Amino acid sequence: MEPEAKSTAPVDYKIVDQAWSPGDPSVAETMLNEQGQDGWQLIIAYPDPIRERTRWILGRGKAT
Repeated sequence: MEPEAKSTAPVDYKIVDQAWSPGDPSVAETMLNEQGQDGWQLIIAYPDPIRERTRWILGRGKAT
């Protein structure tokens, strides 16, 4: 069995701190739609209800 080839293409990361309102999910949806059009994909989101913000970590490229 031969080893699987792995891509060496770089992975870009971007962190976005976005105002967050639990009563208005359209704000997050709009931001994610705009980022997705540029090839960014959501990796993880950390909501912070105390600061009413969410930290979105987005990636572009292929992880190895």
